[in-house]
Amino acid sequence: MNAYFGGRTECKIRKTPIEADLIDFLSMYPTVCTLQGLWNFVIADKIEYFDATDEIRNFIDS
Repeated sequence: MNAYFGGRTECKIRKTPIEADLIDFLSMYPTVCTLQGLWNFVIADKIEYFDATDEIRNFIDS
């Protein structure tokens, strides 16, 4: 009846039996890496970046 997510536990439904799915926690990281396309960063020779702080602040403000 408890869920584990991001280092915290939470109980949304108490004292009520419900069906649950067993999920393989260890396969979460490769799945997320694949879905977000992060492997390109892992195998890259170098990563170039630029400071976009002002652009992001303007985007959030608008």
